[in-house]
Amino acid sequence: MAMLAFLLLACASCSGITPRPVDPSTPILVAVCDNPGESPRFAFRSSFWLNLHNYLYKDAKRRSGIDDDGPGARGNMAADTASERPLSADERETWRRAVRSFHDNLLVRHSRDSIVIHINDRIADATESGDPALAPEDSTVRDLLAEAAPVYRAVWWPSHERRNRQWANAMEGLLAHYLGCLGPRAAAVFRSEWPPVPIRVDASVYANWFGAYTTTAAGPHVTMSSDAAGNLELYGLETLLHEGVHAARMLRSVESALAASGNR
Repeated sequence: MAMLAFLLLACASCSGITPRPVDPSTPILVAVCDNPGESPRFAFRSSFWLNLHNYLYKDAKRRSGIDDDGPGARGNMAADTASERPLSADERETWRRAVRSFHDNLLVRHSRDSIVIHINDRIADATESGDPALAPEDSTVRDLLAEAAPVYRAVWWPSHERRNRQWANAMEGLLAHYLGCLGPRAAAVFRSEWPPVPIRVDASVYANWFGAYTTTAAGPHVTMSSDAAGNLELYGLETLLHEGVHAARMLRSVESALAASGNR
């Protein structure tokens, strides 16, 4: 929780915040700021198509023996793969075909997770009853999703969506408790402002090897795994701030200072 610890130290002068030694059994922060300032807004969502795509990606990696997840991205594989009911023979064959096609046409032809980030916003914006508005060059992805959607909707989506909603509710509770101090301190530390629009956060059963990633082409957008060990409880708060800073492009001043320092 590097960023959380960093902001906590920077926030030590805030009234009502007391740094404490790290103890896994107790909260790091024991109170909220008495005088909260301007904080970012986070809008949580759970997209059917984004979860389907990322779960297909995860299953293709798993069945191919690719295990590149970082420690914070590792979750409960048994819970992720548990189905609401047994698959029929036809469903099992449809899913197997989709996973194999995903591996052959996407996984082995792109750099790690690049295809996820490339189409992330368009997939996330699609309604469950609609179709992802993908570009013609992404027709392979569109066809794969359309084929696998009925199986995913019937077998895995109910449990994945429940977990996403539970995780989002837990994160909203932490944000309500702590963000009044940590949000303004982040803006002060990085000498930048939070965006005027909410930072969209999509909960997904899988969110690449790191457990979370950010896209900015269509506005600040964070995708986080709702099951990754590094995204639960206070670790999740740290990841939200970490990715939120990226989504808001608040590191530009730091990057400029580093660039200037390197040119001396």
